[in-house]
This record gives sequence, structure tokens and C-alpha cells, in this order.
Amino acid sequence: MERTLMYICLAGLVLSSLIWLANVAYTANRSHPQCTMIQKGKTRLVAILFLAVLVIKAIVYGGSKAPTNNPPPRLLAPPRSPPAASQHGFSAEEITSGYVLWRVGTNETWNFDAPSNATIAAKWRLRGAAEDSIVLTNGVGQVIVDTHGRITAEGTKFHAADFHMGVLPECKWPLLGWPSLVWFAHTPWRSRIVTWQNVLANRDLATPVSVQLELLDEGDYICRYDWSRAGGNETNVTSKIYYHIRPEDLENLDRDDDGISTVDEVTAYHTDPGLADTDGDGLEDGEDTEPLNPDTDGDGIPDGMTAAEYWSHPLWSGTNSWEVSRVAIRLNEPVVPPARAVLVVGELPIILTTNAVYRLCLDMGIRYDVRLVTNGIAPVNLSLERGEE
Repeated sequence: MERTLMYICLAGLVLSSLIWLANVAYTANRSHPQCTMIQKGKTRLVAILFLAVLVIKAIVYGGSKAPTNNPPPRLLAPPRSPPAASQHGFSAEEITSGYVLWRVGTNETWNFDAPSNATIAAKWRLRGAAEDSIVLTNGVGQVIVDTHGRITAEGTKFHAADFHMGVLPECKWPLLGWPSLVWFAHTPWRSRIVTWQNVLANRDLATPVSVQLELLDEGDYICRYDWSRAGGNETNVTSKIYYHIRPEDLENLDRDDDGISTVDEVTAYHTDPGLADTDGDGLEDGEDTEPLNPDTDGDGIPDGMTAAEYWSHPLWSGTNSWEVSRVAIRLNEPVVPPARAVLVVGELPIILTTNAVYRLCLDMGIRYDVRLVTNGIAPVNLSLERGEE
């Protein structure tokens, strides 16, 4: 648009100059007074047009300032924010997939036997499977399972293994010495489990392995492995936990406000980015030297309390109030390391280790928040009883 106006102004300037020169020549050749007056009027008109062209040129191009080849300045759009990977530490690939490796476990022992509510892949039990997939359904939902260690749930694919897994039919189980099954079940804690039990890694009868994939309710998932019947493996990796990147992780660098960024909690410290005190010892992760160990010195006292603070806590002895309810919490099976468990009642963390009964005095009319913090290696068997008055 500006270039067009420039050409128009230049053309008008040249035209007005030519008209002015023609009128000067014409006036010089004509001496009649009336003609002279007419020509003078025309000359004034041409001069006015000439001045108008100059004014327009000045308005458009800023007076006598010479035009340049640079375009006129324009308002720039606000700079785009950097990608989430640079803001929050997660890679672009991790953000696209929605998952990042969180924790790796070694030398763990798992029970891969099917529970009573499990759905067995009956077709594979009868005929076996080498290159196949199957839909498994129970009363809660369904998943698509294949022999490459993958499942599909709600349109999302999850990978538990990177090798082929052959399933032996029941008539061939004596060759292996164990049942070779694929089963699907829901747990009381609302997770879904798919297990390839005693399948043949790369379809080799000499390498029976068990693989399990558990989809947790919050979107994370766990892969568990048993290599013992195949002679073990070089890494001794027996579990991998994959963290599901939440939308709030990309909006808040430190979602639980414990002093450690979300990406560092997941990839470096392996703590819970949604829980300020991952191990339940009373110390927030940012101030805890070992945020995954609630009892670093092994004295049975949580790291966030002294022995005096722990044993004088009102939940052990009660307050001066007469309205007290006594309860007994029984640990029915020991928690054996590397498994860890902490029962947090109100503000009192209790380290669970050996079989014991924990007798507490609860003030009537007070609400106590109770949570069980574990590292997920083994289940914790607790029961609640009414204590002695």
C-alpha cells in the first residue's frame, strides 16, 4: 500500500511539473492581457496542485526524510512461552507419551498366582498362543492383551516387555512343570492387573518368565518381573514404576510445595510429587536427608520426632479428657525390608515392622486423619480392634 502511494505521488509531481512548464512557454508566446490573466490563473492552479502533492508526500513519508527500503515498524505478537519440556524438565517425548520412568526395583519377590476373581484367557489355555491378541473382560471393564507384553485399555497402549511371550496350552504344562497362563483381574484398591504367568520368553522352553502389568487408579502403572525360573537376568530388575504426567505437573513446578521440583522428585529422588512427606516420617521431602526411609537409624522412631516426643504423644497415653476411646491396631504380618510401612494417625507416624498391637487413645469428638504409607513392595495386613477400657 505504501509503495503504491509513493508511485502515485511521484506521477503527480512529474505531471504537475510538465503542466507548469507548458504554461510558462505558452504565456511567453501570448501577450494578450486577457490571455495573460487566464494563464496566471492556470499557473496558480498548477502551483496549488504541486503544493498539494508535496503535502501528501510529506504526510505519507514524514516530510523531507528520505524513504528507506525497511518496512514500517509493526506491533509484534507476544513471544510464545517455551515448551513445557524446558519449563518443567520433562522431555517432549515424555510429555507426548504422558509417562516417565519413576522407580526401578531389584531382587524383589512377587506372587503371580491368579486371584479368585481373575479372568483367565481360556482360548490360550486350551490352544496356547505365539502371535496373538485377546480381549479379556470382567464385571468392571476389559483390556486387549497380546503376546508381546502389551495391553490396551481405554485406547491407550502399555508395554510391560520387549520380547515375545509364548503361552503353552494346558496339555503341555508337564513339559514346563508350572501352569502357563494369562489372566486379568481388578484389585480392592481399584487397580487393574494383567499377568503373563510362566510364559516362554522369545518362545524358548528354557526361559519361562512371569510378567505383570498393573494399571493404578491415578494413571501410573507398574511392571513386575520374575526371572528366577529362567536362571535370572543380568540386571536383576524385578519392577519398574512409570509415572503418569498430570496436567498440574506442567502448571506448577512444585505441586506438593515440599521444596523439590516435580521432575526431580520423579527422576532423581523417586519421591511422590503429589505428597510433601513421601515416607510419612514427619519430615517434608525437601528437608529429609533420606525421603524414602522413615527410620534411617533403625530405632523404631520416625525421623521427624525425637524419642521423647514420640513416646509422650497424647495418642499413646491419652489427654486429661475423660471422653477417650481406646482402640487397638494389630499388625498381623511383619513388614520385612526392603518393604516399608508407616501408619500415620493424626500427627503420629508409627513405623510398622514386626507383629505388634498398637494401643491408641482417641479423644471423642475429634476427627483423626489416618493414612498408610508404603513403598508398594508388599501388602500390609492390619486389623482394628476395640481396646481395653
